[in-house]
Amino acid sequence: MRNTLIIIGIILVFLILYFVQVNFFNWFTISGISPNLFVIYVLFIGLYAGKRLGIPIGIVIGIFLDFFISKKIGILGIMLGLVGEVRKPIR
Repeated sequence: MRNTLIIIGIILVFLILYFVQVNFFNWFTISGISPNLFVIYVLFIGLYAGKRLGIPIGIVIGIFLDFFISKKIGILGIMLGLVGEVRKPIR
């Protein structure tokens, strides 16, 4: 039951971040570069949950973003999977 609630929470936060990223952060650019909230989110998951959850969540979020944002499938999946791979979780 607890794991199901955690996964539902991760999905809800992802949907909120997707809405914020697409609607608001495309306006804020520094030298033509906009911030990517998904890198911060996957890094946060990897730090606090460990690489056992960080890598798969990073890959799934990256593939989802590749389907809806990017033209090439797999690039963001690999990148966010590597971001989710951290050595030690913070406890």
